[in-house]
Amino acid sequence: MKKTITLLMVAFGLNTVCGQTFENMDVKEFASLTADSTVVVLDVRKADEYTQGHIRGAVLIDQFNSDFVEQVKNKVPKDKTIAVYCRSGRRSANAATLLANEGYKTVNLKGGIMAWMNEGQPFTYFLPTDDASTEEDARAAMEVYLPKKEMANGCAVILCPGGAMRWLSWESDVVRMASFLNERGIAAMGLRYHLNKSPMRQGVKMPPMVDVTHPDHFPQADANPMHDTTGDSILQLAKSDAMAAIRIVREHADQWNVGKDKIGFLGFSAGGGVAIAATISATDDMERPNFLSTNFGPSLMPVSVPVDAPPLLIMTRADHPNVAAGLVALFMEWKKSGANAEMHIYGDGKGPYELMPQTGETTTESWSSQLIQWLSAKGFLGSVSHQ
Repeated sequence: MKKTITLLMVAFGLNTVCGQTFENMDVKEFASLTADSTVVVLDVRKADEYTQGHIRGAVLIDQFNSDFVEQVKNKVPKDKTIAVYCRSGRRSANAATLLANEGYKTVNLKGGIMAWMNEGQPFTYFLPTDDASTEEDARAAMEVYLPKKEMANGCAVILCPGGAMRWLSWESDVVRMASFLNERGIAAMGLRYHLNKSPMRQGVKMPPMVDVTHPDHFPQADANPMHDTTGDSILQLAKSDAMAAIRIVREHADQWNVGKDKIGFLGFSAGGGVAIAATISATDDMERPNFLSTNFGPSLMPVSVPVDAPPLLIMTRADHPNVAAGLVALFMEWKKSGANAEMHIYGDGKGPYELMPQTGETTTESWSSQLIQWLSAKGFLGSVSHQ
């Protein structure tokens, strides 16, 4: 009878030790559970493993610490469910056992974070451009979204979300866009770059707005509406974040099924300015993108096009003051240097410039399919190459 009960528990993903049980969950079940903000996600690996990719928001407590259980007790109330993971699921199973014996309701991620990554679930990778003591919500990081391995075509797009350099339009510019790209075999990395946290200046008069017919108002394609010391310094930090992201993706190309020669940027609004700044500032091949696309986002600094500039795709609407003219100026700088550039100025549409339903009622809504067509035509959607 006891053997029968044990077999039934294994069949339902339950493990029992000393009379206590914890549940093994597959990736889909674990993701559904941890979507509940009341569930505590616990990473029981070592600190260096955690920084190399973890589930965002996870609490780090090394399972090999002699006071592991006491640390958990000090941080997690007994009425909380704890979702535990490690690299492969072995250490976390042991940790789940220890915590179940202390009266916690625990679940273990089968296959660990390796299974999580292989199933295309997002994971966070800290960037070396920020202080390790910074709180996770404010720390420069990259959130990685990988397509199914069998679908991967080798292309990786680092998404630089908009938000006026003061916030990040994460849901529209990263989460939804990453899903769109993954469905087409493209890896996506959302960039959490440095933001301007200083108070907005009061009483400062903004420069006059210009329409798309006046790109000459932006010498060297610098469409930054108002330079100041703080804002310019934040842009420098953000561009360093973006260059670090390119380097990290190249360093992990084999692991993430990415071609080292198929990595580039898609920037939205202010994120376009970050992507442009990183592209024109890169000093070596590890940090230089293979392509640059900016969506509604002009340069926020003077542009000096590098000799080995990557192909550029620009997309915007004609009716956007300053932005459209600034992007025409950017196109002209790229072309004057002899570099490859393509620009689409849409004449209709309204509302946020993000993924849009394909209704056929506007041309603006076609920008996302235009991006895919451009990437394909440029040869970035072929088979994986690890040059």
